[in-house]
Amino acid sequence: MSSYTPYIERRKLLQTALSEAYPGKKGSVILFAGFEHHRYAFRQESTFYYFTGLEEPATILQMDHNATTLWVPSYGSSRSQWVSTIAEAEQKHAAQWGMNDVRHLGHPCKGYAATAACTQKEYEHFLEDLAARVARGELLYMVYSPSRVTEQTLFIERLCALRPEIASSIVDISSVVGALRRTKSRDELEMIYDAIDCTMQAIEAAAMRTGPDLFEYQLQAGVEFIFKEAGGSPAFPTIVGSGKNSTVLHYTANNRQLRAGDLVVLDCGAEIGFYCADLTRTLPVSGTFTNRQREVYDCVLATQDYIAELAAPGYWLHNKDYPDKSLHHLAYEFLKKQG
Repeated sequence: MSSYTPYIERRKLLQTALSEAYPGKKGSVILFAGFEHHRYAFRQESTFYYFTGLEEPATILQMDHNATTLWVPSYGSSRSQWVSTIAEAEQKHAAQWGMNDVRHLGHPCKGYAATAACTQKEYEHFLEDLAARVARGELLYMVYSPSRVTEQTLFIERLCALRPEIASSIVDISSVVGALRRTKSRDELEMIYDAIDCTMQAIEAAAMRTGPDLFEYQLQAGVEFIFKEAGGSPAFPTIVGSGKNSTVLHYTANNRQLRAGDLVVLDCGAEIGFYCADLTRTLPVSGTFTNRQREVYDCVLATQDYIAELAAPGYWLHNKDYPDKSLHHLAYEFLKKQG
């Protein structure tokens, strides 16, 4: 079995789901990769990776019942001289990825990296293909929800500005994709477990190291070292908040010195194989809680245990219309009863 087999199977499931959701309609699935940013490491757009297994930036997957095509930028200079790339791969690689064709998006762009601020020439061949499909009455299935602004949303709107006729044929398939991604395979579950285990190890190591006079960023460095050593990376900016910083939900400056008697909140998560953990723990800097700190800590822990026991199919994370089945509202009521 090829390492790309799971991605090929997912694409088949997507096509089947779309045939059921839009019976009798002719259309093509179009999924967009993420773009490189010179200030930080590239991370592929999650949905694109889920259906392709490819980490090449600025590429586009196009799939209908006849063929699957990977569109790649045409670069103005040798990309492989600068970065590891598949953009200059020979056509024979397409079969390995479960695709029929690899085509250039348009005329060469400047340098070795493509950006979301594309020009019409750089995407000319791809735009012409879309326009031809629209002229034939085909739908364009995209993960496109204008109310949720993402890099992909903005890029799609950029393409629509270049060729306005394609806008009316776009169908948002976010809900269909979401339904497919909700069910995890055994391999996916294993990677989630790996991400959680790695995060637990990092927090345990931080707890052993925590003490007065250490800086928050030193705990951050230890946590992220363990992520990297395990082959992962931070799933989001690591939060290490001590003293009053522990009350700021998304505090990321991480530059305060820990003091005796403080609490320090660690909110971190490893990402391994595109699957993420997210754990939050509160530690006493001096090694033991004060009576008041212990009281509040135990109240929060009891709430967490209560919600963990309730969580089951049929509940919502947050739904004001069904407060008796909303974990958020149930947690709030539980805390209120504790004063």
